[in-house]
Amino acid sequence: MSDSFTPNVSSRITPRLHPKTNEVIPRVDEWFLHHWPFLSEAVYEEFKSSGPTLFTCYCMPDALDERLELACKILNTVFIVDDALENMSIEEAQGSCKKFVGLILGHEDVHPSTQVEKVFRDLHAEILKIGELGQNYCEDVVQWLKFAARDDRPKWKSSSDFSKYCEYRIHDVGYELTISMLRYAMDIQHPQRNDEVVRECEHLVGYHCMLVNDLFSYRKELASRSTGEIGKAFMNSVLVVQNSGGIGAQEAMVWLERYCEKLEEQFEGVASRTAHLGEDAKRYINALRLLFAGNLKWSSVCGRYNKL
Repeated sequence: MSDSFTPNVSSRITPRLHPKTNEVIPRVDEWFLHHWPFLSEAVYEEFKSSGPTLFTCYCMPDALDERLELACKILNTVFIVDDALENMSIEEAQGSCKKFVGLILGHEDVHPSTQVEKVFRDLHAEILKIGELGQNYCEDVVQWLKFAARDDRPKWKSSSDFSKYCEYRIHDVGYELTISMLRYAMDIQHPQRNDEVVRECEHLVGYHCMLVNDLFSYRKELASRSTGEIGKAFMNSVLVVQNSGGIGAQEAMVWLERYCEKLEEQFEGVASRTAHLGEDAKRYINALRLLFAGNLKWSSVCGRYNKL
C-alpha cells in the first residue's frame, strides 16, 4: 500500500552537512521566533520540526560560513510562502505574489503592510546589496513567484504526460532559485552559463531533486487537506506515472526510484565532460553533485515530508 511504502532511492554520492549546522539551526530558529508572526507557538514548533534550515545545510554544505545564515533565512521564507499559497485561491495567490515581487524589486509604490511583508522585503534587500549573485537570486525568486500563481496548475492533477509534467514542475518547485542561492552561498559566478554541458548538469540535478521531493512528499500531500485552489490542484509525479502507465501508487513510486537513480548515472556521465571548463566550473559541478545527495538525504529525514 502507498500509505505504508517508504521510498528508497539509492545513491553513490555521500551527503554532507555544513560544518556550522549545529550553530546555525538554533540561531535561525530563534531569529524566526522573534521576527516572523507565527499564529501560535504550535505553528512555530511545526515550522521548526519540518526542518527547513536543515535543507540548506544539507544542500549547500560548502556554503561560505558568513553567507550560510542569510541563505537559510531566505530559503525558509520560500517554504513558508509556498505553504501559504497552498491555501489561497488563484486570485489571492496572484495578488500576494504581485505584492512580494514589488517588495523584492523595491518598487517605490509598494510598501509592506504586514510584518511578513516587512521581513520579506528586508531579507531580500540584504541579499541585493551583495552584488550580482544577490541580484540574480532576486530575479529568480521573482520568476518563481510569477510562476507559482499561474491559473493552469489544476490541469496537472489528471495529466499523464510525464515529460511535460517534469518541464512544468521544475519551475513550480523553484529549482532555479535554489541553484541561484547555491551560487550566492558559495560565491560562485555562474560558470559558462550558456555551455551545453553545464546546462545539462543543472537540468539533471533539477529533475532528480524535483522527483525525489515528489516521492517523499506523496504520502503527506495525499493525507493533507488544503483549502485553496492551488493546494487542491495536487501536483505529484507519482500521480502522473500512475495515469500514464495505468498502475498503482506503489508501482509508480518504484518506477520513479529507478528513474532517479538513472538520472544520477547520467549526471556523472555528463559531469565527466566538464574538466576543460576550468576551476569555477569544477567547483560548481561538485556543488550540484552535493545538492543531489543533500536533497535526497533531507527528503528522507525531514519532518516536512515524514511527519504525518
